[in-house]
Amino acid sequence: MLKIIAGAYNDGAFVKKIGIRGYFINTLWLVSRPVSRLIAAAAVGIFVIRYLGPEQFGMLSYAESFVTIFLPLVSLGLDQVLVRNIVRDRDATGSLLGTSFLLQLAGALVSFTLIVPLIFVPSVDALTRYMTIIIAVSIVFRPLGVLDIYFQSQVTSQWVAIPELIGVLISTLAKAACIIFKAPLVCFALIIPIESLIIAFGLIVFYCKKKLSFAIWKVDWTLARRLLSDSYPLMFSGFAMIIFMRVDQLMIREMMDSAAVGQYAAAVRLSEVWYFIPGTLCASVFPALVSVRDLDRGLYYHRLQNLYAMMFWLALSVAVPLTFLSGPLVEILFGQEFTQSASVLRIHIWGGIFVFMGHAGAKWLIAENMMMKNLHRTLAGLIINILLNLFLIPRTGINGAAVATLAAQAVAGFLYDAFDRETRMSFLMKCRIFTPFWQVK
Repeated sequence: MLKIIAGAYNDGAFVKKIGIRGYFINTLWLVSRPVSRLIAAAAVGIFVIRYLGPEQFGMLSYAESFVTIFLPLVSLGLDQVLVRNIVRDRDATGSLLGTSFLLQLAGALVSFTLIVPLIFVPSVDALTRYMTIIIAVSIVFRPLGVLDIYFQSQVTSQWVAIPELIGVLISTLAKAACIIFKAPLVCFALIIPIESLIIAFGLIVFYCKKKLSFAIWKVDWTLARRLLSDSYPLMFSGFAMIIFMRVDQLMIREMMDSAAVGQYAAAVRLSEVWYFIPGTLCASVFPALVSVRDLDRGLYYHRLQNLYAMMFWLALSVAVPLTFLSGPLVEILFGQEFTQSASVLRIHIWGGIFVFMGHAGAKWLIAENMMMKNLHRTLAGLIINILLNLFLIPRTGINGAAVATLAAQAVAGFLYDAFDRETRMSFLMKCRIFTPFWQVK
């Protein structure tokens, strides 16, 4: 990790101000955010799943998945574009933040307006509808995530990590209290918007504490059009990505029942808990890759190759042990009620290899201003996922949904690049990871 950052920023003026040590500390703060959630899941999340059981946990997971689908409409794909633009033009920070905030606020309001009527379909029970609307309140606080993006662009992620750590701690204690006092299912849904509110408030506090003013925020409609022009492929690819990551649970609910969703969702929680690794590492490296891109193309691609290799071996180091330990691990963590989750985990965990490499590939597409390509490959994965789910779920149940997701991730994160002339180089770079000579070199 340090090798990539050090090499990428070797000629950059910005690194002279921040320093390699600063980037390393920033990465540790970035890692602390998902790690805190991992610890919270280990400390209390497991007991929540055991307490709720397959059916109630399936209802909660369905409500969360339904709201999650609308999150790209809130972010509008602006996050990575905003980081790139702030790094390239720091004098325009006020206009970038103000314009992005207004656009995302509009997206949040539209999303909430769509969620409320859409959840009232005949197949969804009243309690699940109620929980979905409660969880949807959390998206109102999401536009303040532009502060998160600002701190990332300044390589000062501690001012984001601290509010999130506080929010996770409070929500974890609240979940523990719900279990102890045998609270109803709806209380677990209420915790989600409360946590979002705490994190948003913390971001505001630290932004002001750094003596930064909201007065510099300006709305520039010309900039808004330019930002949306750059980000809309990322928004649509975000939609496609979330749908194909969550459509399996929605389809299982429609084709089977809530208990099956609970069994599947429990396995997915264990499989996807590692997905913070590529997101965190790539987010930390991304500013470095953007900076060096125009300085030394050879070094730029060399570091990208190293990033692909790092993603692959990290994913493999997770997939292999969990394949053999899935049975006893599920039984120890969730109990006998979730025995079906073990077979799902054995299949689903291998999708992480393509997810990890796909994260690195997505950063490369953003740096090369080929965001539409990311949309194309994600749509290809989504189509494969839906078609395979329709075929496999009626025949093999939740295991079929896991196979469908694995195939979709392989298409989106790896195979698609081979069929596009402009992205074929990325495919070949991924293939080089399997070449013994390159590994020795």
